[in-house]
Amino acid sequence: MIKNKEQWTRFGKIAFMIGVMAIIFFQGKKELQNISLKEALKIVNQISIVHVVIIIIVALISVGTMFFYDYFFIRSQHLKVKKTKIFGVSWIANSFNGIFGFGGLVGAGIRGMLYREYTKNSSDLAKGIAWLAPAAAMGLSFFSFLALVGLFPIKEMLAEKSWLFLVLLGTSLLTPIYIGLSRYRKSTYFSPLITIQYSIVSIMEWLGAGVVLYLSFVFVDIKLTFLQVFGIFIVAAVTGFISMVPGGFGSFDLVVLLSGEVYGINSEMLLTALLLYRFAYYLVPFVIGLILSSVEVTSTVMKKSEDNYMITSIVEISGVLWALQRRVFNKLGNWSLSLLAFITGYFLIVVPVVDIITIHGLGKSKLSLFTLDSYNLALFVCGITLWYFMKEQYYRTKRSLHILTVTLIISTILLLFQSENIIIGLMAAAHLIVLVLLRKQFNRQSLPFTSASVRWLVYLCGICFILFVVLVRESLLFVDYNKPLYGVFSIGFSGCLLAFLYVLLSIIIYEKSHQIVIGEAYSDEKLTGFLQKYGGHSLSHLGFLGDKRMFFSDDRKAMLQFAVTGKNIIVLGDPQGDKKSFENVLIKLNEAADYFGYRCIFYQISEELLPLYHDLGFLFFKLGEEAVVDLDSFTISGKKKAGLRSTFNRFEKNGYTFSVNDLPLSDDFLQEMKYVSDEWLGKKREKQFSLGYFDKDYLARTPIAVLRDKEGTMIAFMNIMPTYQEGVVSVDLMRYLPDAPGGATDVMFIHLFQWAKEKGYTKFNIGMAPLSNVGCTKHSFLRERIAEAVFNNIRYMYKFSGLRNFKNKYHPEWSGKYLAYRKNYSLASIMLQITKLISKGGKSFGPRDSLKEDTDSEIVKKKIRNAM
Repeated sequence: MIKNKEQWTRFGKIAFMIGVMAIIFFQGKKELQNISLKEALKIVNQISIVHVVIIIIVALISVGTMFFYDYFFIRSQHLKVKKTKIFGVSWIANSFNGIFGFGGLVGAGIRGMLYREYTKNSSDLAKGIAWLAPAAAMGLSFFSFLALVGLFPIKEMLAEKSWLFLVLLGTSLLTPIYIGLSRYRKSTYFSPLITIQYSIVSIMEWLGAGVVLYLSFVFVDIKLTFLQVFGIFIVAAVTGFISMVPGGFGSFDLVVLLSGEVYGINSEMLLTALLLYRFAYYLVPFVIGLILSSVEVTSTVMKKSEDNYMITSIVEISGVLWALQRRVFNKLGNWSLSLLAFITGYFLIVVPVVDIITIHGLGKSKLSLFTLDSYNLALFVCGITLWYFMKEQYYRTKRSLHILTVTLIISTILLLFQSENIIIGLMAAAHLIVLVLLRKQFNRQSLPFTSASVRWLVYLCGICFILFVVLVRESLLFVDYNKPLYGVFSIGFSGCLLAFLYVLLSIIIYEKSHQIVIGEAYSDEKLTGFLQKYGGHSLSHLGFLGDKRMFFSDDRKAMLQFAVTGKNIIVLGDPQGDKKSFENVLIKLNEAADYFGYRCIFYQISEELLPLYHDLGFLFFKLGEEAVVDLDSFTISGKKKAGLRSTFNRFEKNGYTFSVNDLPLSDDFLQEMKYVSDEWLGKKREKQFSLGYFDKDYLARTPIAVLRDKEGTMIAFMNIMPTYQEGVVSVDLMRYLPDAPGGATDVMFIHLFQWAKEKGYTKFNIGMAPLSNVGCTKHSFLRERIAEAVFNNIRYMYKFSGLRNFKNKYHPEWSGKYLAYRKNYSLASIMLQITKLISKGGKSFGPRDSLKEDTDSEIVKKKIRNAM
């Protein structure tokens, strides 16, 4: 039920817009059915490049007159803003408003954002912009009145579509209402003077737009007078205005096409005139607006706008639409550069299609077929390259800067080679100039280039080939082309293949010459000194395997251990050291990874620090649970421990002995351990990273627990692993002979618990039960079920089933262990990367010799600070 006036008003607006759009859809469908694209293409081909340049110049002058909106607005606000700045903001606001529109909301938001830094009174700025927003309709209202009184010959159109009279009448009333309201305002922002100034500028704006449409009619040889064309323009503009569609797209164009019925004009000629008008008055100014916004909207301006909510009060609008637009505004400079790359790339892809139609379909060519095909092939490759690097343009990476600079130089030279493409050539040149001007803002080395990146490149090339085939095939059919199309399609296929190779090789060459591994290489001395001074956690000792790098906080009181695989930084465990420095080391690592194009993944982090990772934007997946036995309460007495007690007594009775061998370890002893280890491994490979492996240097660091039979033969061993936490100890390798009697591991743990308690330890960490209670129910997340399948079924992983049940016999305390990753990463892919990393084994893993290595993390930090 609609209960109040506000809801009725909202319902009325929605119903009205739906009604208008329905009329546009059904009428437009009817009109387009009568248009021959073949004839339209022929008309387009006949337009002189001189005429295109003339109409673009007139359109730019027309859009430029809207500068006076902002000029008078700034004067009314008494702000000190340079005229060049005013012109830039005005152009961005008005060109964006023409494309995205929504009743002036986009322009209002941009003005509020870019003028924010020049005033201390946000409220007055908001009120002034709110009064400026509807001013653009005043000129349209004025001309609607002139049309109604007969200045423009539109009687035939009104007779054909009688509902247009009411639309014109309603629009003509806006000017007196707007001026009348200003008389009741006592602020200089709403004074009659500023209102009249806005209205005069609006008249100039609409007059200029009408002139552009008239020229587009003239240049396609439509024989109508200026007053006739301007009458069509006013009726079409009013229809577009009331539809609330950005730029009046669809509604404006429909009315212009309908005018053909009144004046007997060829529909193909009208369609061509509309395309020329849209190109000159909307697209070209919008591209210039993108260029200006890339320069004007700096990070400093955006930072100031992100922290204020003034812009939301500029225009009253409900929730979702404005919230989405405000998010876009906050990244306007980034979006502008990406959108500029898209538009430039689009024309570089379309130009070959037009040339092919011209050559093969219309038989018009000044150059040889081979030359034109090679020319189009190169442009097609450049277009795909621009599209691929749109994301990197958004993030302003140095890799995209270098590769696209070369690509745009090639594109500009090729486009300017033919006079027909001079406009697009100038666009490519402008894009190139923007990159040069903004080169210092490209402060990120690169984005991660992974297998997913290669797949996306393949998909993009496939999409572009399909687009090429569809455009060429359909267009050639319209020009009666009856020859086989395989030769034509081979140009598109070759272009996609070359684009794939060009992008791939460009990235590989760049990465080879710029790749840097962050952090510091493993150093026994540094790691030992750090752990002794600041402490660690249950995974810290694995650093002595030498297969991980180290990254320190600014004060070097906290450290992370990680491995690099491809463009992934996989961190083992939480930060270690001084808790006060944990946040700093996490932030610094993420900044370094972001700058150099790596992505951070944190493996086996604790529940305690999840809020810290959450604040850094990470998502979580539960890997399993870690078991810690309380030594003070552990006992094998009682009915519940009868099984453990029986096993323990059986081994004692059969003459098995337990001992802890202190350092140093003899060669004979190590050889015994090696035999047990090899028998235990069998055909399996050693693991690494989060699991220890048999390495004499590593094992010689800590005491070894051994179980021997009555003949003195070693049947099992465990290396005791310090956790660098007070009162806590753990073990790493747990290996035994395949024919060892059942329960050998239980007996060793019982002995170890007793030994640890005698040594003063209070807790014993017996490790993790991977994927314990993860992905086991039908309500579990799909990603958890997938990860569970990966871990438990990949051939090179250990089988973890039953591990929790085994450890539960000791009644430990369980705590969760998690994986932290970014939201746009594939969890399944991450799990595969980690399992491959763990399965490699040995010390070979680490930075390749071919990589440039920053052994001093301070060098990396300095580079990042300079880039900020």
